Amino acid sequence: MKEEEMIFDYKLTLEDILKIVGDWFSAKRIHYIDEMFEDYFEHVKDGCMKTSGMQEYISDKSSEIIWIWLSIYHRKKRGSYKEVKEEKEELIPEWFLKGRYDELENLLKSKYFSYSYDKYDIEYDSFLREFSVTLRLKKEMDEIAFKILISDVKAYLDNHLTLLSCKEGKIIESKIIEFCFKINW
Repeated sequence: MKEEEMIFDYKLTLEDILKIVGDWFSAKRIHYIDEMFEDYFEHVKDGCMKTSGMQEYISDKSSEIIWIWLSIYHRKKRGSYKEVKEEKEELIPEWFLKGRYDELENLLKSKYFSYSYDKYDIEYDSFLREFSVTLRLKKEMDEIAFKILISDVKAYLDNHLTLLSCKEGKIIESKIIEFCFKINW
């Protein structure tokens, strides 16, 4: 087999994009008009045609999906091979963690953060396999505002392709809050 034949490639045709957009509208049960469908189709088509990192993004997401796929398969097959040793600690590769850091930074820069902050720190705990995000706010936050912010963070994560989920959040001081995110893989 030649090396050119071993390359996996993902091609997305206009017909594929039309089907994906149509399936999305059907699944969401949105009774669209032609103008709306065309607008959404053009948005996806334009985003796919841009060379500004789309290929890299798809490659990274493909790797992540394969990792999840293998994890699910491994849970089913675990124990069926004799003399296989598994260490309890897992090593998460740097590219995988960088993707989660980027996702957290995008979250912090999004409109979902109506509270303004001066500084934020993102730390990864390799033992717990969790990210902690500490925000130093410009003004004080009470419990009610914090519950709204937690809800906004969860809504953001629900509406974005991410392997993160918000585990918990707490107010450390009146102007310092902390969130804990776990990796879903």
